[in-house]
Amino acid sequence: MNEGNRNEAPVEAARGPFPWQRGWSLFKAIWPQLVYISMAAIAIPQYLVYWTSAFRAARTVQEIQTLNAPDFFSLLNKVESFSLYSIVELAVAGILALWGYLAWVTAAFTHLDGHKVATLPVLKQSLRLLPKWVLTFLLFGILLFMLIFLTAAGSGFGIISQLLLITVCVVGAAAPVLLVMNPRIGQAVGGSLRMEYTRGSGMTRWSAYFVLLTYEMLLLGSLSLVGAGVHALNHLDNRLGLPRSAWFVTNDAFPFGIVPMLTEGLGTVLSAILFAIFAIMTTSFVSDLKRIGRIRSTIEIRV
Repeated sequence: MNEGNRNEAPVEAARGPFPWQRGWSLFKAIWPQLVYISMAAIAIPQYLVYWTSAFRAARTVQEIQTLNAPDFFSLLNKVESFSLYSIVELAVAGILALWGYLAWVTAAFTHLDGHKVATLPVLKQSLRLLPKWVLTFLLFGILLFMLIFLTAAGSGFGIISQLLLITVCVVGAAAPVLLVMNPRIGQAVGGSLRMEYTRGSGMTRWSAYFVLLTYEMLLLGSLSLVGAGVHALNHLDNRLGLPRSAWFVTNDAFPFGIVPMLTEGLGTVLSAILFAIFAIMTTSFVSDLKRIGRIRSTIEIRV
């Protein structure tokens, strides 16, 4: 992306003065493409991983049940085989999820640069940056692991480590945005940790930090609501007074029941859309600070 270009189109000026207004206007402008990206790179791959893992687990249980006097090593081989496949599936799903997130950010910048957002070009463009984004994510993952280790190692530093953990999660949200703007891993990691994009924007680091923290808290709260809704649907038979066998219709093709398979798919799609909103809101906020300049903040902290 060209960092120096400013989009002076009327739609840019009409996005509103506050960060949440500008982010929501951006989401409404490109939401069809965001839904396509969410389904292609996030929801469908994640659901396929859940589907294959569920059926592989059911098949593994059936194989163990059919063993005559199974010994420890036979059971261990079955579990190891299932674990290996699961790790590979989770790794592939994780990389696809990172690709989808980067595609959301790329779609946002494509619109901000005044170009039409098309799903396939955006996916291709983000795919070229995927190796750098995976490495950037791993670097933040190592940093998070070190902070979690400090939290578990010493009770005296537990609160400090948890605060540092939250801080890394908040400031790390800007990393994919900075990576798309300038595809250099060192500058993306360092710039997000130091919040360099706030310089000259008329907003302090504390104000920007709390805006990003608010976005992440809203995301986590929304994901919790989706999880609670899926759990309520899975246990709706108890409230309706229905027998468990009538609600969880099972057969050889659906050993875990049809209802949980459907509710898991619904939860996956809704979660992907919520992550897309978070990605767009964060991208709009960080790019406005770095490229456009002063924007009005709902939080002002002067230090």
